[in-house]
Amino acid sequence: MRKVAAIVLAFAVIGTTLFVMRQPDPGNAAPAIPEIVSEQGGFTLVLPPDDTPLVRFDLFDPASSEPYYEANERRIQQLINQPAGQTDLIKVTLTFKKSVPWEEFVALRDQVGLETNIITFAERGPEGEKWAIDVVQWMPDEELTAFVARDAVKVNTTVLGVILVEASITPDQETLGVLASDPRVFAVDTVRVEAAQLLAQQSDEFGSVDPAKIGVPSPYWHFDWP
Repeated sequence: MRKVAAIVLAFAVIGTTLFVMRQPDPGNAAPAIPEIVSEQGGFTLVLPPDDTPLVRFDLFDPASSEPYYEANERRIQQLINQPAGQTDLIKVTLTFKKSVPWEEFVALRDQVGLETNIITFAERGPEGEKWAIDVVQWMPDEELTAFVARDAVKVNTTVLGVILVEASITPDQETLGVLASDPRVFAVDTVRVEAAQLLAQQSDEFGSVDPAKIGVPSPYWHFDWP
Protein backbone atom coordinates (compact mmCIF):
# COMPACT_ATOMS: atom_id res chain seq x y z
CA MET A 1 0.00 0.00 0.00
CA ARG A 2 1.26 3.46 -0.76
CA LYS A 3 0.03 6.97 -1.14
CA VAL A 4 0.44 8.15 -4.71
CA ALA A 5 1.65 11.59 -5.73
CA ALA A 6 0.64 12.87 -9.16
CA ILE A 7 3.45 13.77 -11.57
CA VAL A 8 3.80 14.97 -15.16
CA LEU A 9 2.17 13.90 -18.43
CA ALA A 10 3.01 13.83 -22.14
CA PHE A 11 1.80 14.79 -25.64
CA ALA A 12 2.16 13.11 -29.00
CA VAL A 13 0.83 12.68 -32.55
CA ILE A 14 1.26 10.03 -35.24
CA GLY A 15 2.90 11.09 -38.45
CA THR A 16 5.96 13.08 -39.35
CA THR A 17 7.54 14.33 -36.15
CA LEU A 18 9.95 17.19 -35.88
CA PHE A 19 12.38 16.82 -33.04
CA VAL A 20 15.59 18.24 -31.67
CA MET A 21 18.18 16.74 -29.38
CA ARG A 22 19.09 18.89 -26.41
CA GLN A 23 22.85 19.07 -26.14
CA PRO A 24 24.80 19.29 -22.89
CA ASP A 25 25.72 22.77 -21.75
CA PRO A 26 29.53 23.03 -21.98
CA GLY A 27 29.53 25.37 -19.01
CA ASN A 28 27.71 22.92 -16.78
CA ALA A 29 29.88 20.34 -15.06
CA ALA A 30 26.96 17.94 -14.43
CA PRO A 31 26.12 15.72 -17.43
CA ALA A 32 22.80 16.56 -19.05
CA ILE A 33 20.05 13.97 -19.12
CA PRO A 34 19.33 13.09 -22.77
CA GLU A 35 15.98 14.36 -24.05
CA ILE A 36 14.15 14.21 -27.35
CA VAL A 37 11.75 17.08 -27.88
CA SER A 38 8.81 16.46 -30.19
CA GLU A 39 8.03 19.81 -31.77
CA GLN A 40 4.68 18.70 -33.20
CA GLY A 41 3.73 16.55 -30.25
CA GLY A 42 4.47 19.13 -27.59
CA PHE A 43 6.15 16.66 -25.23
CA THR A 44 9.66 15.76 -24.18
CA LEU A 45 10.92 12.21 -24.02
CA VAL A 46 13.36 12.10 -21.11
CA LEU A 47 15.96 9.31 -21.21
CA PRO A 48 17.92 8.98 -17.96
CA PRO A 49 20.79 6.53 -18.57
CA ASP A 50 20.06 4.38 -15.52
CA ASP A 51 16.39 5.04 -14.88
CA THR A 52 12.94 4.72 -16.45
CA PRO A 53 12.40 6.77 -19.62
CA LEU A 54 9.55 9.26 -19.24
CA VAL A 55 7.26 11.39 -21.36
CA ARG A 56 6.74 14.86 -19.94
CA PHE A 57 4.66 17.99 -20.39
CA ASP A 58 2.99 20.55 -18.14
CA LEU A 59 0.12 18.81 -16.42
CA PHE A 60 -1.17 22.01 -14.83
CA ASP A 61 -1.13 24.26 -17.90
CA PRO A 62 -4.26 23.89 -20.09
CA ALA A 63 -2.29 25.32 -23.00
CA SER A 64 -0.20 22.16 -22.83
CA SER A 65 -2.62 19.52 -21.49
CA GLU A 66 -5.58 20.28 -23.74
CA PRO A 67 -3.62 19.95 -27.00
CA TYR A 68 -2.10 16.76 -25.62
CA TYR A 69 -5.44 15.03 -25.21
CA GLU A 70 -6.71 16.40 -28.51
CA ALA A 71 -3.67 14.89 -30.21
CA ASN A 72 -4.26 11.61 -28.40
CA GLU A 73 -7.78 11.47 -29.82
CA ARG A 74 -6.45 12.05 -33.32
CA ARG A 75 -3.84 9.35 -32.81
CA ILE A 76 -6.50 6.88 -31.72
CA GLN A 77 -8.50 7.57 -34.86
CA GLN A 78 -5.40 7.00 -36.98
CA LEU A 79 -4.69 3.74 -35.19
CA ILE A 80 -8.18 2.32 -35.60
CA ASN A 81 -8.27 3.41 -39.26
CA GLN A 82 -5.12 1.46 -40.16
CA PRO A 83 -5.42 -1.04 -43.02
CA ALA A 84 -6.82 -4.41 -42.06
CA GLY A 85 -4.20 -6.78 -40.73
CA GLN A 86 -2.11 -4.16 -38.92
CA THR A 87 -3.38 -5.19 -35.53
CA ASP A 88 -0.31 -5.62 -33.34
CA LEU A 89 -1.02 -4.94 -29.69
CA ILE A 90 -0.14 -1.49 -28.39
CA LYS A 91 0.50 -0.54 -24.79
CA VAL A 92 -1.86 2.07 -23.34
CA THR A 93 -2.42 3.93 -20.10
CA LEU A 94 -6.13 3.92 -19.29
CA THR A 95 -7.44 6.58 -16.90
CA PHE A 96 -11.02 6.60 -15.69
CA LYS A 97 -12.85 9.81 -14.79
CA LYS A 98 -13.65 8.28 -11.42
CA SER A 99 -13.16 4.90 -9.85
CA VAL A 100 -15.04 2.10 -11.60
CA PRO A 101 -16.43 -0.83 -9.58
CA TRP A 102 -14.50 -4.03 -10.17
CA GLU A 103 -17.40 -5.85 -11.84
CA GLU A 104 -17.89 -2.99 -14.31
CA PHE A 105 -14.20 -2.91 -15.10
CA VAL A 106 -14.08 -6.67 -15.74
CA ALA A 107 -17.03 -6.42 -18.13
CA LEU A 108 -15.32 -3.62 -20.07
CA ARG A 109 -11.96 -5.38 -20.02
CA ASP A 110 -13.44 -8.56 -21.44
CA GLN A 111 -15.52 -6.68 -24.03
CA VAL A 112 -12.53 -4.94 -25.60
CA GLY A 113 -9.88 -7.60 -24.98
CA LEU A 114 -7.77 -5.49 -22.65
CA GLU A 115 -4.65 -7.33 -21.44
CA THR A 116 -3.80 -5.75 -18.11
CA ASN A 117 -0.31 -5.31 -16.65
CA ILE A 118 -0.83 -2.94 -13.70
CA ILE A 119 -4.15 -2.09 -12.07
CA THR A 120 -4.48 0.82 -9.65
CA PHE A 121 -7.35 0.85 -7.18
CA ALA A 122 -8.51 4.13 -5.63
CA GLU A 123 -9.11 4.01 -1.89
CA ARG A 124 -10.16 6.26 0.97
CA GLY A 125 -8.42 6.24 4.34
CA PRO A 126 -10.12 6.49 7.74
CA GLU A 127 -9.84 10.29 7.72
CA GLY A 128 -11.08 10.61 4.14
CA GLU A 129 -7.58 10.86 2.67
CA LYS A 130 -6.75 9.44 -0.76
CA TRP A 131 -4.89 6.18 -1.00
CA ALA A 132 -4.15 3.88 -3.92
CA ILE A 133 -2.78 0.39 -4.37
CA ASP A 134 -1.01 -0.82 -7.51
CA VAL A 135 -1.36 -4.51 -8.36
CA VAL A 136 1.68 -5.22 -10.52
CA GLN A 137 1.63 -9.02 -10.63
CA TRP A 138 -0.91 -10.91 -12.70
CA MET A 139 -3.26 -13.19 -10.78
CA PRO A 140 -6.73 -14.63 -11.36
CA ASP A 141 -9.58 -12.24 -10.67
CA GLU A 142 -10.67 -13.97 -7.48
CA GLU A 143 -7.16 -13.88 -6.04
CA LEU A 144 -6.67 -10.26 -7.07
CA THR A 145 -9.84 -8.99 -5.43
CA ALA A 146 -9.12 -11.01 -2.30
CA PHE A 147 -5.59 -9.59 -2.15
CA VAL A 148 -6.85 -6.00 -2.46
CA ALA A 149 -9.57 -6.58 0.14
CA ARG A 150 -7.09 -8.06 2.64
CA ASP A 151 -4.71 -5.16 2.15
CA ALA A 152 -7.51 -2.65 2.67
CA VAL A 153 -8.48 -4.28 5.95
CA LYS A 154 -4.86 -4.28 7.08
CA VAL A 155 -4.46 -0.51 6.63
CA ASN A 156 -8.08 0.45 7.34
CA THR A 157 -9.01 1.84 3.93
CA THR A 158 -12.11 1.53 1.76
CA VAL A 159 -11.64 0.30 -1.82
CA LEU A 160 -13.52 2.55 -4.26
CA GLY A 161 -12.69 0.81 -7.53
CA VAL A 162 -10.32 0.76 -10.49
CA ILE A 163 -9.07 4.17 -11.63
CA LEU A 164 -5.85 3.56 -13.60
CA VAL A 165 -4.67 0.66 -15.77
CA GLU A 166 -1.51 -0.11 -17.74
CA ALA A 167 -2.48 -2.58 -20.43
CA SER A 168 -2.20 -3.74 -24.03
CA ILE A 169 -4.95 -3.68 -26.63
CA THR A 170 -5.53 -4.34 -30.32
CA PRO A 171 -5.92 -0.97 -32.11
CA ASP A 172 -9.15 -1.35 -34.04
CA GLN A 173 -12.66 0.07 -33.85
CA GLU A 174 -14.18 -2.79 -31.86
CA THR A 175 -11.47 -2.66 -29.20
CA LEU A 176 -9.53 0.59 -28.86
CA GLY A 177 -12.37 2.56 -30.46
CA VAL A 178 -14.96 1.20 -28.05
CA LEU A 179 -12.71 1.77 -25.04
CA ALA A 180 -11.87 5.35 -26.02
CA SER A 181 -15.54 6.24 -26.53
CA ASP A 182 -16.73 4.79 -23.22
CA PRO A 183 -18.20 7.66 -21.13
CA ARG A 184 -16.43 6.41 -18.00
CA VAL A 185 -13.01 6.81 -19.61
CA PHE A 186 -11.02 10.01 -19.23
CA ALA A 187 -8.31 8.97 -21.68
CA VAL A 188 -6.72 5.96 -23.33
CA ASP A 189 -3.19 7.28 -23.63
CA THR A 190 -1.38 5.89 -26.69
CA VAL A 191 1.70 8.12 -26.44
CA ARG A 192 4.12 5.18 -26.53
CA VAL A 193 3.27 4.80 -30.22
CA GLU A 194 4.73 8.25 -30.85
CA ALA A 195 7.62 7.63 -28.46
CA ALA A 196 8.56 4.54 -30.46
CA GLN A 197 8.74 6.67 -33.60
CA LEU A 198 11.00 9.16 -31.91
CA LEU A 199 13.31 6.42 -30.70
CA ALA A 200 13.39 4.83 -34.14
CA GLN A 201 14.55 8.12 -35.63
CA GLN A 202 17.40 8.14 -33.10
CA SER A 203 18.14 4.42 -33.24
CA ASP A 204 21.90 4.93 -33.28
CA GLU A 205 21.70 6.78 -29.97
CA PHE A 206 18.75 5.12 -28.22
CA GLY A 207 18.22 1.82 -30.01
CA SER A 208 18.32 -0.11 -26.74
CA VAL A 209 15.39 1.78 -25.16
CA ASP A 210 12.19 -0.27 -25.05
CA PRO A 211 9.18 1.98 -25.82
CA ALA A 212 6.92 -0.36 -23.83
CA LYS A 213 8.83 0.55 -20.67
CA ILE A 214 8.44 4.31 -21.03
CA GLY A 215 6.64 5.86 -18.07
CA VAL A 216 3.38 7.62 -18.89
CA PRO A 217 1.94 9.33 -15.78
CA SER A 218 -1.75 10.06 -15.34
CA PRO A 219 -3.68 12.94 -13.71
CA TYR A 220 -5.99 10.58 -11.81
CA TRP A 221 -4.69 11.68 -8.40
CA HIS A 222 -6.11 15.16 -8.97
CA PHE A 223 -9.62 13.93 -9.80
CA ASP A 224 -12.50 14.20 -7.33
CA TRP A 225 -12.83 10.69 -5.95
CA PRO A 226 -16.34 9.82 -4.74
